[in-house]
Amino acid sequence: NRNEPFWQSQLDKVHSRWHEIYHASRSVCDFEGYLEDCRRLLSTNWEYGIPVVEHLISKEDFTGADRTARQTVMSFLHPADGVEWMPESSLLIGRSEYRFSMGSSPGGIATVLRDWAVAAEKLGMKERVASLKFQLATHEHAYDWDVVLAAYREIEQASFSKTAARLLWQWIDFVTRRYTGFSFYKNQQTCESWVVWLIEAVCDPTKNNVWFLDKIRLWLQTLAENSTDEIKAHYNLVALLTCDLNELYGIKRYSSEFIGEICQEGSRYEEQQQTQSRRTWLERTHAEPLIDPVMEWWRKCTAHLVPDPSTASKSDYTVHARWLNLLREINPTDYQAVVAKWQTEHKRRTNLWKAIRARCLPC
Repeated sequence: NRNEPFWQSQLDKVHSRWHEIYHASRSVCDFEGYLEDCRRLLSTNWEYGIPVVEHLISKEDFTGADRTARQTVMSFLHPADGVEWMPESSLLIGRSEYRFSMGSSPGGIATVLRDWAVAAEKLGMKERVASLKFQLATHEHAYDWDVVLAAYREIEQASFSKTAARLLWQWIDFVTRRYTGFSFYKNQQTCESWVVWLIEAVCDPTKNNVWFLDKIRLWLQTLAENSTDEIKAHYNLVALLTCDLNELYGIKRYSSEFIGEICQEGSRYEEQQQTQSRRTWLERTHAEPLIDPVMEWWRKCTAHLVPDPSTASKSDYTVHARWLNLLREINPTDYQAVVAKWQTEHKRRTNLWKAIRARCLPC
């Protein structure tokens, strides 16, 4: 008997085997009871909202569908602050709770967003419909920049273009943060990101390829004159740009071993689909003129990236020798200066000099 305390407890545990059997059979034999269970247990299993929303739409209860879709996404996110998420306010994929919830059913949340858009359209909620379409595009194709841009273009000219711009910048923050670790809103360093400028050059009608290339040249020039800490903080972004330029234009001819090593570093920040989009957009800017300023940056800045031997762990100087080797290739003069300094400050570090000689480096 379902009303007995034992069975009631077992059947209300959404992850118990008994519940799964009972729930599946009820969806066939007692659909109204099945929907009632879905409503009752929605807060503990967000996927139970899907059949309820679909049922409400089929009954043309679009207000109920809109309300239940909101509840479903809230159950999906379980936000710590309890504040209701709305598609017009923030990017779903940018929420920290989104990453923790995505393992369950990526296709399921897409269904919720689609159904929610149907209900919102029937209710004449144009801004919500547009926002949901953008949310769906970024959910399903977060790293396909052309798809996201097309979704943005559909809504940017409408009366709610401010909402479109807000969601677009949150997406830019998301894709930038994924491989730099910086947050566009929380860390000024993200603003100094050539990837952000690349997206701006395409999305913003007031900007173009010339603006983008000039922006990169000035960034590299200014960064080369900054402190060692600043150079190190932006190193991964320059490595990423170097790797992209090499894939597009084959810049290994400038310094084969150096570029090969740097591109190995740059590839650590890559995500295949995003890499393809980023390089496609970079190629559209005709970025080959950036090769010389990028190589000049490496000639000026590589010495700042050679690790200090005093920071070595357990007298392992492999990384130090590796960077010293790269410095010798890209800037022999700076190489001699670093070695001379180390001969004075670190002459007692025998393992350091062993690592350097193992690379057949003159010292």
